[in-house]
Amino acid sequence: MALSMNVVVWNSAIAGGGLLGGVLLGQWGVSSFTWVLFALLVLSLVIALRARAHGFARGDRLME
Repeated sequence: MALSMNVVVWNSAIAGGGLLGGVLLGQWGVSSFTWVLFALLVLSLVIALRARAHGFARGDRLME
């Protein structure tokens, strides 16, 4: 069941990306891809920086 849901989510994401890309290309042309990718990059950076506090703690790691 979980594998089927995973496949559905991935396929939906691919279809949504294709649909969004088609709309961007049709409405604003190829140059719109640069701005959308830049916005996604900034969003990813903000998420990564805010999630830093919840990641691995600083300091020595114990090797077992």
